[in-house]
Amino acid sequence: MEQDLLILVTIHEEQNLNQAAEQLYITQPALSYRINQIEQKMGTKIIFRDRKKLRFTPEGEHIVRFAKKTLFDLRELKTFIQEMKKNLQGTLEIGVSSNFALYKLPPMIKNFHDLYPQIKINVDSGWSAEIMQMLERNEIKVGIITGDYSWNEAEHLIHEDPITIISKDPVTLDTLPETPRIDYNPKNTFKANRELVNPITKLIENWWQEMFDKAPSISMKMDKVESCKAMVKKGLGYSIIPYSSLTEEDPFYTRHLTLKNEQVVTRQTRMLYKTSSLQFSAVNSFVDYVQTLYRNQ
Repeated sequence: MEQDLLILVTIHEEQNLNQAAEQLYITQPALSYRINQIEQKMGTKIIFRDRKKLRFTPEGEHIVRFAKKTLFDLRELKTFIQEMKKNLQGTLEIGVSSNFALYKLPPMIKNFHDLYPQIKINVDSGWSAEIMQMLERNEIKVGIITGDYSWNEAEHLIHEDPITIISKDPVTLDTLPETPRIDYNPKNTFKANRELVNPITKLIENWWQEMFDKAPSISMKMDKVESCKAMVKKGLGYSIIPYSSLTEEDPFYTRHLTLKNEQVVTRQTRMLYKTSSLQFSAVNSFVDYVQTLYRNQ
């Protein structure tokens, strides 16, 4: 509809089909065809030629006046919507798994805040099972979780994180059983009302059992990724952690866990929300932002 109105206004201003076609970046025959289509939809003649001069019928003149007003109103509406986006207000309540909150969330929130400075942001971080319960109880509107949790509403895969061996010096797979390991073993202080499905410790255990016949040589256990990294930097052993926990400054040798079929062991990170929450402009804007962000990565 908008394009049809623009065609009529352009022809009326140019008073020449060839010049109007140039302005609209289409061919003159294509423009003539569109005019016929518009006249059929309107049920009236709009344009005619009088001694090779282009003229509008009385009905056509009325339609052009309507078209000019409508196009102006549409431009005003689009400008208003853009200004609303710039000045979008409200509160965004999200829950995020701890590692994602530490390593990935800050730049994401910074960029979102730059786009929508009027939106207030409340963030809860913790175990993914805890985030799931908060989402189900409507204590948050969006959850970003890692692991294989069942969810019957809207969700988007935003990241697949390889599980990675890190070491100060190069290590080979066949020497791992005898090499001291700084075991990443996060403690669950949260009493979940569901079984924790596929936590990182289970993924690592399953990989180890497929690759080796003997138990690992665990020299110490750490419940925080940064503690594991600090011990590895001191040369006290290797560790196995999420790859997303590493930064460009980390001086480690790395190797992703790979099964015998060459499949890389990963954890999925997903964004979950209830479809009904999209009625809130802050939630709708954040969901669109995250989808666009990870689609472009």
